[in-house]
Amino acid sequence: MEPLLPGVLWRPLSPDNDEPPISPRILVFHTMVGYLLGTESWFRRDGYSGTESTFGVGGEWDGQYDGVAFQWQRIDRQADAQYAANGYANSVELSDGGDPTRPLGARQLAALITLTATWCQVTNTPCQWVTDPDHHGLGFHSQFPEWNTAGHACPGPVRLQQLRDIVVPGAQQVLRESAPTVLPPGSLEPVAWTPPAVVPPPAAPAFPLPAGHWYGLPEPNVRNHSGFFSATDRTGIQTWQAQMRARGWSITVDGRFGPQTEDVCWSFQQEKRLVVDGRVGPITWAAAWTAPVTRS
Repeated sequence: MEPLLPGVLWRPLSPDNDEPPISPRILVFHTMVGYLLGTESWFRRDGYSGTESTFGVGGEWDGQYDGVAFQWQRIDRQADAQYAANGYANSVELSDGGDPTRPLGARQLAALITLTATWCQVTNTPCQWVTDPDHHGLGFHSQFPEWNTAGHACPGPVRLQQLRDIVVPGAQQVLRESAPTVLPPGSLEPVAWTPPAVVPPPAAPAFPLPAGHWYGLPEPNVRNHSGFFSATDRTGIQTWQAQMRARGWSITVDGRFGPQTEDVCWSFQQEKRLVVDGRVGPITWAAAWTAPVTRS
């Protein structure tokens, strides 16, 4: 069994991994109550000595990470996300932007279907719901009390319904269509199925303003764009705010460059060792997509 799932981005939480080995037989679905990069940043605080999940899948609220699947832990190592099931289960956290009542989006659903089918194939596990913790297959965090000692509803009724109606049937169909054909003796062997790869996130989008212009707090300079006076400036500001929020920063996505946005900009520039001026020009803009996520 390969420890890394094909088509998923491998993003180890630390160089040291002393979690015990496991033989996974259940894939447990969770919801993050957060964002993909913010959750990853939280996991990285303690590396593999704290809480972590095997996989994570981004949603619409994660910007360019919509439909992108991360792998944080090897399949054959324990991920501490579901209490008593840690010793025999892998886990997948689903980004929800802090609101678990949000349904999974189209790209997120597609990525999850592929991940689920691939996991079942790699681990040789039936693509079906388990009805007992001792079974082999698929489960969800709140399914059994020994998996969910806090008694919460993760992943929530909205997402659970999508898992039941869309994700698992979709994964079953993928596996049916990819099953090798039985050929007569002496025929060529069928080519092994390779799941479609998740495309890595693209580079930063182009900076929306003309050369020499920037986003910043309201001021008379015509090269400054704050979003308070021109609605056309708000799209670019919203794009940067949404990306910073996806990275784990506390920021309101409203298309206006106010004091809160300036504070985030200052702190981000300091963290990334950029020119610290509290303005979003092309360098600070690009860094929001290309700089490593190190905020805890």
